[in-house]
Amino acid sequence: MTDTNRDTRRAAVESQRWLGANFWSRTGGPRMWVHYDPAIVREELATLAAHGLNVTRSFCFWPDFVPEPERFDEDVLTRFGDFLDAHTEKGMTTIPTFLVGHMSGENWDPSWRGGRDLHRDVWLVSQQAWLAEEIARRFGQHPAISGWLVSNEMPLYGGPATIEEITAWARIVVGAIRAGGATQPASLGDGAWGIETTGSDNGYSLRALEPLVDFVGPHVYPMQDDQVRQFLRAAYTCELCASFGLPVVLEEFGVSSDFSSDENAAHYYRQVLHTTLLAGSKGWLAWNNCDYDEIRDQPPYSHHLFELHFGLTDAAGRPKPQLAELARFSDVL
Repeated sequence: MTDTNRDTRRAAVESQRWLGANFWSRTGGPRMWVHYDPAIVREELATLAAHGLNVTRSFCFWPDFVPEPERFDEDVLTRFGDFLDAHTEKGMTTIPTFLVGHMSGENWDPSWRGGRDLHRDVWLVSQQAWLAEEIARRFGQHPAISGWLVSNEMPLYGGPATIEEITAWARIVVGAIRAGGATQPASLGDGAWGIETTGSDNGYSLRALEPLVDFVGPHVYPMQDDQVRQFLRAAYTCELCASFGLPVVLEEFGVSSDFSSDENAAHYYRQVLHTTLLAGSKGWLAWNNCDYDEIRDQPPYSHHLFELHFGLTDAAGRPKPQLAELARFSDVL
């Protein structure tokens, strides 16, 4: 069946010029839906909006959203609805991510997964499709939602598979979003880490997935001491992704303040933002909105300490120089 709305959705990605941040509230990180504070969430969004940001990428933390197969925690959904309302109040939108899944160096299984294969087990794939379809059905008409992502870095959560298996999995879950009535652009959240950008075949082929998604979302964190490669890796990756005819959104990029002074982190942000604009990127989502010093004993931060300080603001909500760079880039856009 021909998807007659695909061109419209892809054009929407290009026209919206998403500029924003991946978002976990400082009250809980990945457990924000359990420790949800609507006032702090609104404060955090207001700070981003005041610096020219127009979008967040948000996360449906699977163990908290779905405590049992095909049953939502309704309190969590109520908080998610308030989160969407808060975006509308601040003039922002969000891109929810369904399967989380993997986050910041740890895999977070729902208790009922039972070791089933995330790509190949037909029952577990159906549970993923159920989650996507039901969230899309309940919230797909909310004005705060501007896009959807199937997963967060599924290659790290589900592991590699064949191109045929990954493409079949993607077709089922993306199809579930459409079955739920959602019309916004959608992609996989896989990091664009397939053979076309890395040289290693994990099954996530940009060429094979192109008919199914509305944009490509590279995640780029170069870990090396060559300054030229450090500054230009994101732009190089965006150019590779753009060769497949889809809009490119730099879905994750950034640097921890534990690896760099904030002054030099701001230089890195400026280089990445401007070079990826020249390389054709149509959107930018920094990792991430805030620091997490108050929950340093909570996983994943207890074992990935550098993950505490990727924020655009510190743990008290004060803007860091990295956020000022995004504000200046907003003026450029």
